Amino acid sequence: VKAAVNYSDALSLLPKHYCVDATFHNRAFEDGTLFDAESKKNSNNLFNRHFVKPGTLLVQVLSTRGRLLPQFGLDHLLLSLGVAGTYGGQTSVYGTNIRTHIAGIYAGRFEQPETSPYQIVRTLANPEAWDDPLFKDVKRLTTRLDELLSPVHEVTMTAQEVHDYQNNLLQRFESDFQSLETEYQEAAGKVADFFDQWFMGKKGK
Repeated sequence: VKAAVNYSDALSLLPKHYCVDATFHNRAFEDGTLFDAESKKNSNNLFNRHFVKPGTLLVQVLSTRGRLLPQFGLDHLLLSLGVAGTYGGQTSVYGTNIRTHIAGIYAGRFEQPETSPYQIVRTLANPEAWDDPLFKDVKRLTTRLDELLSPVHEVTMTAQEVHDYQNNLLQRFESDFQSLETEYQEAAGKVADFFDQWFMGKKGK
């Protein structure tokens, strides 16, 4: 899946000062002071740690590289997103304190500029009303994104449709794992053959 999908940066809809804060840390010694009696030196373990405020919404876009993602690859991606609520979101800043929401799936013959997270942020930006509920409400933002992206794509799946499809995959994963395992084994051969043709073809050129 990673070979067939591009992952964009995750961008905040709000300016930094609205969604980032800092905490001050000091690493005191056992006696509670900042003086090291053994080395006769003061501690320099004083620092600020930045963190993203709870409730901050970030937009990230996953896009396929041409026609390199077959159906079982898409299913595996959606299954991973469904099982791991923090898929792609674990960093030194966020940790695991992040939740993934799928806003929809949009497809067309060519990638549209409207799907760029940078363009999305610019389109939705409203310096006159940063307190707009749109920037804090997942459902409102999902609806607004669909209004922006649906008209410029030939094929669309709404967030609810994706959610229902994900649930079916998860239920199948839990109740009919053997059948799913068989499909994965069959797919493994196809993927291996695909990569052989891809890389051997490149070498042949």
